[in-house]
Amino acid sequence: MNGARQCTNCGISKTTSPDFGDFIDDGWSFNYLALGHYGGFTDCIPDSEDDWDDPKYTVHLCHDCCVRMLEALPGLVKLIGPGGHSNGFDSLNTDDGTEIPPCCNHAWTWKKEDGKWRTYLVNENGDWEKAKKEK
Repeated sequence: MNGARQCTNCGISKTTSPDFGDFIDDGWSFNYLALGHYGGFTDCIPDSEDDWDDPKYTVHLCHDCCVRMLEALPGLVKLIGPGGHSNGFDSLNTDDGTEIPPCCNHAWTWKKEDGKWRTYLVNENGDWEKAKKEK
């Protein structure tokens, strides 16, 4: 059974998949202490009594907040590359995921062709295009 978690940025409650760590579906969750270093933008060497696994240090971003962040950081998009997440669980119920419009420019889907599953990515026009190389 899916749960829900609030996005740290926008506050909207989004579904989670407990089987996969109870993180927001199609979002990002990360420990913000892990982003810092001594002398870095965030100088976050925790005290020895701090527990890095404490949930208070975890940021949960929903799909839309991830997209906003990537739009603001195009260099990160270039590094990550296309096809970051599946185009939603609705695609599981069809042999042609390309019939469902992409949720964003960072999604992937699949289509059964000649008995084989083929991956499709979103192109620069926002349309599905067969991946040149399977992941």
